[in-house]
Parts: sequence; structure tokens; C-alpha cells
Amino acid sequence: MKTFNFNQTEGLKLVTQTLSGLQEAYQIFIALAKMAGNKAIITGCEELGNTVSNGVVVIDGEILDFKGGIKQDTVIIKQEIKQSQFENGALKDFETYRYATFGFSSNSYDWSSFKRVPILTDIPSQIATLSTTLNNKIDALSNSIGYLRKGNVFVGDINGKPIGWTFIGTDYKIELINNTGNAGGGDDLYKITFNNPLPTSDYVVFMTINYTGFYNDNNDMAFSVSGKSTTEFYLAVREINNQTQNLTFDYIIFKK
Repeated sequence: MKTFNFNQTEGLKLVTQTLSGLQEAYQIFIALAKMAGNKAIITGCEELGNTVSNGVVVIDGEILDFKGGIKQDTVIIKQEIKQSQFENGALKDFETYRYATFGFSSNSYDWSSFKRVPILTDIPSQIATLSTTLNNKIDALSNSIGYLRKGNVFVGDINGKPIGWTFIGTDYKIELINNTGNAGGGDDLYKITFNNPLPTSDYVVFMTINYTGFYNDNNDMAFSVSGKSTTEFYLAVREINNQTQNLTFDYIIFKK
């Protein structure tokens, strides 16, 4: 940012170039104004009944005084030019004052499109409040439809695992607690334990099967769910043909 040190001894000759430099110095604030958007309220412009107070606005990147008054639908930019007498006696345009106010013209702006710029230090707390409100609404929606949990459980091949086989997932443990095998297939009974308990044992488990490998090796099976509690449920799997599978069960749990 450009600055000037006028308060020095020996005297400073004030010339037009110096004044021009002063104008250049505050051009940096125009860049800050663009952060507010094309139509923004920086300060003031408080509505009271059918009137609006004075303030400061940004229109298309330009910072302008806003002269309030009776509220209208549109805002216009007015320009006042003052003349000054120069050393040779000539009157020339010297001061240009642009400001916004209510009015109507071919180039006007809807007052309703002006948005107040929030205080930057308030934004984090506003985001936190919004996040809390959103989470509360999500929780309320989840409770209204009875949603409790979703996840997946890896089983792998149904046949060929010893009783006691376990697999630890990110939020569960699965253990083979019983099985019956034969040449045509077999049955497995698994206990699935949650790391975090559910709030109720009165729920329904909806499951689908994902697999890798050949479809004809992974589709000859059936399953059922039993023994539901807040910490676990049992998954019984029936293998119809003695083929090698690689199965994962996706599930979602709802309250009844």
C-alpha cells in the first residue's frame, strides 16, 4: 500500500503529481470492495418502517455513499460534478461525487438484490450454528423414519471355514459359531457384534449381497437373520452348491 510522510521539516512542495498519488493510494480499497460482490450493503441502510437510513454500499465493485429516504423498489447512481477556478481563471470540472439513492432510471438496481455483508469474525460461529441446526434436522429425519445404522459385513467363502473363524471390521466383528457341511453345500451361522450398541433391539435388518468372482458361484445361496439385540444379531447362510464364494453383505437397520 502506498503511504506519504508529509510531516517533515524543510517544507514540501505540493504539486498535482502528489495529489494524484494520493488518489492512487486509496485505489487498493476498491479491490476489497469487490469481495463484497456486485450489490452489497457495507454499513447502515437500516430499514425502519417505509424508510431506509444512510449508509455505504457496493455496486459493481464501486464503493458509494447511500443516501436514504423513502424506500422504493430500485436504486440509481447519481453523479454531481463541482467546478473550481484554476490559476488562469478558467473554471474546470474538479470534484466528481457519485452516490447511490432510491430512484428510477434506465440503469437501475433492484433494492431487494442488495445483501448485507456479514461481519467476518461472526462467520465461524454462524457456520457452527448452521451445522448444529442441520445436524439436528438430520437426526430428526432419521428418527422419524427409524433409521439406526448402515454398514457391511465380510463373509467370504461359506464353505471351508472352521468354527471360531473371525473377521474384524471397522465397526463390527463377525464370528462363525456353527456350521454344517456336505457335498452339495452347507450352512453357516455367524454372530455379528457391533462396536457401538444400538438404542433398541426392536429393529429390522435389510440386507443385500455383494460378491467378486463368477456370478454362478455366488448366487446359489440364501440367508436369514435372528437373535437381534442392541449389541449383535445372527446371520444364517445356506450354500446350495459347493462352490467358492467371496461374499460381502450390505445392510441397513431400521426401528420397527
